Amino acid sequence: MIMAEAGQTIEHSEGRERETSSGDQSQSTTPSEPRLKRKPPAFKACSECRQQKLRCEVISEPGEANQSCARCRKYKLQCIVDDNFKRVKKRGKFEELQREVEELRRRLAIAAPQDGDPLPYVRRVDDGVSTQSYDVSASAPSMQQLENISLSGERVAHLYDEFIRFYHPMLPLLNPYLGPNHFFNLSPLLGWTIVMIAARRSQLEPTLLAALTAPFENLLWTTIRSAPQSYHVVKPLCLLCTWPLPTDSSPGDPTFLLNGIMMQMALKCGLHRPSCPPVFGSPSTANSGAETRDRSLTWCVCNIVIQRASSINGQPSTSIYNWALDTDQAVANPLHLPDSLLVQMRIEKFCDKVTRSLYSETLDPAGIVAEKKSATLMSLLRMDYQELESSLVSRLSPIDKLNLLAASLHLHSFAFFIPDTSAAHRSELAHLYHSATNFISALLEHAAQSSTFVHYCPQHLQSFLLSASCTLLRLLHSSFATHLDISQGTALFHSALLFLRNTSISGRDSAARSAEVLSRMWHVAAAATTTSTGTYPLELRTRCRMSISHVIDSLWRWRESWPLAVPRVGETQTHPVSDDVAKLSDFDLFSSLDWV
Repeated sequence: MIMAEAGQTIEHSEGRERETSSGDQSQSTTPSEPRLKRKPPAFKACSECRQQKLRCEVISEPGEANQSCARCRKYKLQCIVDDNFKRVKKRGKFEELQREVEELRRRLAIAAPQDGDPLPYVRRVDDGVSTQSYDVSASAPSMQQLENISLSGERVAHLYDEFIRFYHPMLPLLNPYLGPNHFFNLSPLLGWTIVMIAARRSQLEPTLLAALTAPFENLLWTTIRSAPQSYHVVKPLCLLCTWPLPTDSSPGDPTFLLNGIMMQMALKCGLHRPSCPPVFGSPSTANSGAETRDRSLTWCVCNIVIQRASSINGQPSTSIYNWALDTDQAVANPLHLPDSLLVQMRIEKFCDKVTRSLYSETLDPAGIVAEKKSATLMSLLRMDYQELESSLVSRLSPIDKLNLLAASLHLHSFAFFIPDTSAAHRSELAHLYHSATNFISALLEHAAQSSTFVHYCPQHLQSFLLSASCTLLRLLHSSFATHLDISQGTALFHSALLFLRNTSISGRDSAARSAEVLSRMWHVAAAATTTSTGTYPLELRTRCRMSISHVIDSLWRWRESWPLAVPRVGETQTHPVSDDVAKLSDFDLFSSLDWV
């Protein structure tokens, strides 16, 4: 046993000696040749795999190009090995992409194609609004017929393009890429509403508006009476309340009535709960993500439109700003409404706050807040407005700027309710004058930059222009005029008058009547300053119409001053009047207005 172990030890020793001798012999044969050592390959991960924290078999050979890993080859990704690569957190990347998408949507809503450029009908499978796929037929609008009115596909396409180009940017309720066929299929009333609004100023269809009015009104009231209702019927009501049908007399204008119907129909369809199943008269099935977003957007526009109607008519607000429309916290807006609508909604929420703060006093018959509270409330609301303005300054389109200035006018019109014995009376009148002049100046500036704006101006801006004009009329002919720039105010008043006349579609619609009334009221106010009274009184006798009470009060004073402007039969005229005022008895404007 010991002998065997010794033998093995001797053999191992001899083997080592042979290896050493052979190694020495090889080294001695090539003494000048350096010995090369091959480095093992460096195993690294590409940027795509590092981002996903996945194992990667990419091999980086020294001096050679990288070979793509299996994952990058499978998904056709660019396989790059970058030593300085840092992972990007998914949440931050998603938020960045979401902000970029919202910014692009805002720019798309603001930017309109140039005149003469056709609007492309882009086919999209999921546009974030529609619940249906977009097919090839949308690129070729179909012929449409309503009673005895028939429109070819080419005429429908032209009217649809005109609506998207001039009206849609001011109220981006619809997706412009879906095409007219899509909206006619959703609701015939929606499709024909687009046609009716576009026909207001269409140069290629100058007689279509008059011919289509009666059939469209039949379709409108028939659709409203029908049950059950789809929430898509709410959309044409939103559009009609923004650009109403022209009427010869205000008592026959159903716009304010349609506002109430629109809001009640939205509640009946469950738009105030956009993420819940439509259990209000509809099958209780869960909404898709696209439909939920569309319902939320429609609910947002409903509140914007109804708030504007309340402000310009001097009526209590019926808007409902629930959690679905909360814009103060990002987590409270999970449906990601378009930024342009969020801006408009924040402005209208401020108008609602003004109405509820200043005109909702239960102890006053007219709802006016007590004098001892008014100064504090006006100061706080002015701070809220300044904060709102600073937060939106970088996001305002020209139309949004006008809406914001209209909100300032809505706030400062309360100056007419402050007694002249109050210490804040003059300062509030000065704020009101600046609000009125700023609004008119901004509107005229935008009209100068956009030659088409005067023809497509929405109704609420026309009404705020009437309010601003009445403000100048009263202040420039009052005792407070000594503190004002009368030449500037007079020039702005007459420019506003001209703008209103240019917005008129027919000679007897609301814009034309408003311009005519303002012209006659100016003559009467100017005539009153030459009499023994000396100045136009600022005190309001009509106090029940909130921020437009001064408009109503001016109309009543104008009505009472008719004997001053036009003498009765058998009376002698005591002072000269213009021919325009002398024709007052032949123009029954006052009875055609429903503002009182």
